[in-house]
Amino acid sequence: MSSQEKPVDAPSSSTTGNSQPALPADSTTTSAENAVDATDQTGPEEQRQIRGIKWALTVGAILSCVFLFALDTTVVADIQPNIIASLGEFEKFPWLATAYALPATALALIQSKVYGLFDLKWLYFTYVVLFEVGSAISGAAPTMNSLIVGRAIAGIGGCGIYVGSLTFFTVVPTSKERPIYVALISPVWGIGTVLGPVIGGGFAESSVGWRWGFYINLIIFALVAPILLFILPSINFGKDRSVKERMNAIDWLGLTLWTGWCVSFFMAITFGGTVFEWDSYSMIILWVFVGVLSVAFILSHKFFPFVSKEDRLYPSHLLRNFKLGILQFATFAAASAVYIPIYYMPLYFQFARGESPVEAAIKLLPFVFMIATVSILSGWLISKWGYYTPWFLIGSLLAVAGGALMYTVSVDTDVSAIYGYSVLLGIGGGCFMLTALGCVSDVVAPEDAFNAIGVLSLIQCIGITFFPSAGGSIFQNLGARYLAPVLPPGFTGDPKSILAGASSPVWRSFSADVQAQLAATIVEAMNKNYIMVIVASGITALLSPLLGVCVSHAFETPEVY
Repeated sequence: MSSQEKPVDAPSSSTTGNSQPALPADSTTTSAENAVDATDQTGPEEQRQIRGIKWALTVGAILSCVFLFALDTTVVADIQPNIIASLGEFEKFPWLATAYALPATALALIQSKVYGLFDLKWLYFTYVVLFEVGSAISGAAPTMNSLIVGRAIAGIGGCGIYVGSLTFFTVVPTSKERPIYVALISPVWGIGTVLGPVIGGGFAESSVGWRWGFYINLIIFALVAPILLFILPSINFGKDRSVKERMNAIDWLGLTLWTGWCVSFFMAITFGGTVFEWDSYSMIILWVFVGVLSVAFILSHKFFPFVSKEDRLYPSHLLRNFKLGILQFATFAAASAVYIPIYYMPLYFQFARGESPVEAAIKLLPFVFMIATVSILSGWLISKWGYYTPWFLIGSLLAVAGGALMYTVSVDTDVSAIYGYSVLLGIGGGCFMLTALGCVSDVVAPEDAFNAIGVLSLIQCIGITFFPSAGGSIFQNLGARYLAPVLPPGFTGDPKSILAGASSPVWRSFSADVQAQLAATIVEAMNKNYIMVIVASGITALLSPLLGVCVSHAFETPEVY
């Protein structure tokens, strides 16, 4: 490896041209902390340690991996009938989305920590390979159980890809470049999420079949693997510690308790009233587990019996950082403004306008275009001017307005009006979806940068998992309740079967007049999800001014934390 590709491991003032004095090293300071400190320098000669065509290829490869992770979050949305026709076991279908999303929430914190302990390059490549293994298993799955296993493996790898991408774009670019590169993740993620149903549905309707919705990942991997292997710089944050010391620095007890809590909580909100009745023994047991594991997790962090205070899974001392707390909530709230429309706008066009899944997914493109444009613009302007508080305030206010307008949509609303509402919501979500990750180093001390990245990644993953899960539960429970009194005489099936989609045999069995009446009721239930957007974004708007006039340290006089 050339000298240009490895000084990130142990940067010095001579390589950064920095005039800001570094923190004195002590026994608890890792090379990761030093690296973050170095990337945060603001001297006139600051520059990346990898440049030119190698940098362009590296950025392209990392964003391609993020795209694949996003693509797989929604690729199963349009191939549900095809999967069920091939594998059967309809009752297990909700696990396909849950098994993929859960690892992102359960493992985000620990993955951010291991990136601070081991070589970023090889850890990142390992997660990419794991994602591809899961994709291969999913594509070749002979049963629903094996498909669920493949989705879970892909979810673990995908979460590692996402956290690793955020880590790379936080520690390698210069402080002025960082908001731009972090902001690039948002549009790539949005495009991948929207194209998931389009690509999945396209393969399902073609001669190659639905399995290529997963196999396509292997082709893209073949293109980016050489870049990851031979160009991605090796950044070893834990090289000064032995493998045993690094393994002992992992909070295995906290990880076990947190994973158990995530599984119990998200199963409860996803399957409550849909797979299990709310008063069933299964639901009671799940909520008991949630309570017990919550107490156990808190106690493990209070007494930390097997790790040092600094190595606890959740960096509890960051709870005292008020500004970071606001950034956490804003990141969580932004997920509502982005993922509620992504899941329910296509469903609206299918039920209310009779469009195919692919046609309905295409209707999301203006929304995604605005998210992409505004998120990149916000990163660029923050890198130019340094101010990031206005993006949270303006973005959340626009999200409130867009969510309120989407709440009023009916089956008769003009399509151009829906486009306008979604664009407003897209601008709002794009303003603050990933802004916190770009300015995290400006609200925490350098040695806490990795912890803060992990916390914000966790919060974002919780939002990405929570809002679709809660939205699905709200839609199915309210939808079934609203449909019951308007169902045609003689219908003896489960009202929830009607909500499976406008292409389902149950929906197609109704006459056009009955479909129109049912669609109005379904849209009414669907719109209730936008209440979450209004509330979450409204709270963010109230909290944003408390950030004060926050300016990136890249635009301030250098000072020691």
